[in-house]
Amino acid sequence: MQNGKDALTSLLNRRYLPVVLKHEVTLAIEYERPMTVAIVDIDHFKEINDSWGHQVGDRAIKHVADLLGDNIRSSDYIFRYGGEEFLLVLVETGAHEAHVLLERLRKNISQLAFNVGGETEIAITASIGYAIHTGHPDYNLLLRDADSALYAAKRDGRNCVKMHEGGSGG
Repeated sequence: MQNGKDALTSLLNRRYLPVVLKHEVTLAIEYERPMTVAIVDIDHFKEINDSWGHQVGDRAIKHVADLLGDNIRSSDYIFRYGGEEFLLVLVETGAHEAHVLLERLRKNISQLAFNVGGETEIAITASIGYAIHTGHPDYNLLLRDADSALYAAKRDGRNCVKMHEGGSGG
C-alpha cells in the first residue's frame, strides 16, 4: 500500500478515510448538502477463496473495484475498506439518488461473471449498506450506521441494498 493506494485495486486505502470523511462531513454541514456513505461487501467471498484459491478471490476483488470505479462520479471516493469490502463516499448525494445508484451497482456486480478455468465461470453478488449524513459532525456515527445497514442486507439474504433507518444522527 504505497502512497495511500491499495496495491491490488489501486483504490484509496483506509489510511486516508478519516481525512476524507472529516473534510466531507465538514463541507456537508457548512453548505447544508447531502452526503452518503455506503459499504459494499462481496457476498460469500470466503467460499470463493476456499473453492478457487486466493488468486481467483483477488480477481473478484479487482473486478468489483473496477466496476465501482467505472460507475461513480469523479467527485466521489472509493476506498478498499477491508478484505472484500469497499467504502463509497458519495458527496452531494441524498437518499433517493444514493439508492438508485447503489441498486444499479448491485445489479451490475450481480452480472459480473468470470472464467476460473476451462468452461467454469463464477458469478459475484454483493450486499450494500448505506447511511445518509444528517448533520452530526462525528463521521464515526455515519460509518457505524452504514455498517449496521450492511449487516441488515446480509441478514435479509444478501445481494441487496439497505439504508440505515435508525436515528443516530450520523
